[in-house]
Order: sequence, then structure tokens, then C-alpha cells
Amino acid sequence: MNIGISQSEFSRACIEALREPLESGVINLARVAGEAAFPADFQLVCTMNPCPCGRPREGKTPCQCTPAQILLYRSRLSLPILDRIDLWVPIRSIDTEELGTLKPGTSTAAAREQVLMAYRRQRERQGCVNARLRVGEILVQARLGGREKQRWEQLAALHRLSARGAHRLLRVARTLADLDAAAKVRSGDLQRAAAWRTAF
Repeated sequence: MNIGISQSEFSRACIEALREPLESGVINLARVAGEAAFPADFQLVCTMNPCPCGRPREGKTPCQCTPAQILLYRSRLSLPILDRIDLWVPIRSIDTEELGTLKPGTSTAAAREQVLMAYRRQRERQGCVNARLRVGEILVQARLGGREKQRWEQLAALHRLSARGAHRLLRVARTLADLDAAAKVRSGDLQRAAAWRTAF
């Protein structure tokens, strides 16, 4: 009797195994001889095509996938995993004619300095990075005013975010504020964080 699993089922099982370490930064193993906990504080960076063919909706060779095919393709990732991914950044396809006309963006050195400054602000303020703040702690550190709190709740309802998703959105907004050296989370930070979180 064949009790094996398909490649897609195996891939899904591997992805599901990331849920605990993504949330806690620790991986727990339990065996007959005992239990052990290992540090697993990492940053997950992953990519995927928007649909099975991988072509954009517009362009010289546009996507021909049906909505049903796209839905099936995206269903390979479970909602609990998607809920733990803070930034969803769509990347536009670039035609070869555009390559020579692209303007240079922020340099790596400048971006690195900005990130290090934000990192130092977080460590000095709360002793850890924003990603490791608990629910009650991020609510305190965000320092939301009445209008910002209302906007956060509106965005969470508009995009049907879970409680976890809403708090992760707030962590991203706090980080955006830190990158600008802002003392508290602003409405614009919340809006930008929501735009990245709902780009999938």
C-alpha cells in the first residue's frame, strides 16, 4: 500500500511547520526521550508568482489564467501562514526597453544607515525590535492618538484582518514611524502598512 504524500502536500506540510517559529522565535521538539527548545529567530523572505503562468495581467504576453486557476494556485498557502507574513510587495514586470531608463533608487549604504538608526531607536526605547513586542507592548509603544486608533480599527475591518493581522500591521506601522524618527505612529504609517499587507 502506498502511503506516500505528493510533492505539493509535502511542501504544504513544510510551510505549516513554520507557523510556530515565525510566531515565537523558538522551535520546540518533543520525543519519547524528552523535549527540547531551540532558538529559531529568523526573517522569512519568500517569493511566488501571481498565478500559475507567472505573466502579468498586462504586457506583450498577458496572463491567460482563469480566476479559478489563480484561486487554486494561491490556495497552496494557508491563511494562517499568510497571516504571519507582514509585507507583501508586488513587483512589476519590466520590459527590456525600460531597463536603460530606470532611475537609481536609494543606495544600499543609505538604506543600511536608515535601518540601523531605526534598529537603535527600537532597542533604546523598549529593549527589543518591534517584531518581538507582545500585543500589549505594541499598543503602548505605538502611542496611538484617538484619530490614529480609529484609523487602525477602520483598516483592520476594511481588510478583514484577524486580531493577529491587525497587531502585525501595527508593528509594521511602528517600524515605518521609526524609519522617519517619529515619536508615535501616524495615520500615514498605518495606511502604508495596510497597503503592503493587502497587496497579495
